[in-house]
Amino acid sequence: MASFAVGTFFFRYWRATKDRLFLMFCVAFWLLGLNWLLASMAAALATNAHVFRFLAFVVIAYAMLDKNRRRNDQACQIVTHRTPRNSSSRAFRTHHDARAVRA
Repeated sequence: MASFAVGTFFFRYWRATKDRLFLMFCVAFWLLGLNWLLASMAAALATNAHVFRFLAFVVIAYAMLDKNRRRNDQACQIVTHRTPRNSSSRAFRTHHDARAVRA
């Protein structure tokens, strides 16, 4: 039953942020809860309950891959929109200002 509660928390986080990671974790924990429910309630279905556990871990792995892929895509977009190296960035000015003070 704890898996259903954790899944509900992830569902609430998804509703607040609309981040797919939380939705996928919600689904995964509900699948884990279903796995434990079937394993404990119906002995005949317990032999096939491991399928839900496997699907839950596949969903978690896909969620992490999807989140990292989106982060890399966003990083590529940021890199393409950066200013050129010879522009007056703050780090560039600070480095040269420090040298000018010393000289």
